[in-house]
Amino acid sequence: VRQVPASASFLLYLFLNKKDRQTIPGDLQEEFQTTILPQFGPRRAKLWYWSHTLTNIAYRNPIIKWALAGGGILKLTDWLIRRISG
Repeated sequence: VRQVPASASFLLYLFLNKKDRQTIPGDLQEEFQTTILPQFGPRRAKLWYWSHTLTNIAYRNPIIKWALAGGGILKLTDWLIRRISG
């Protein structure tokens, strides 16, 4: 049985809240091993797992969600430049 990508699993643990950390990785792992891997093979299964990892983090982590929506990164950069330049 192939294992899910360890780095992706670590990112889920790092960026999801405790409640989501207990359910989402298990759900993704189960679908990876029972459906995606047998149907599409290891390479595509890893791609599927990574895409679902990043999507879950983007939708469920409030800081990353804010940064991605509404130009949050641009606002943060502008704020940092203003703080640094005095």
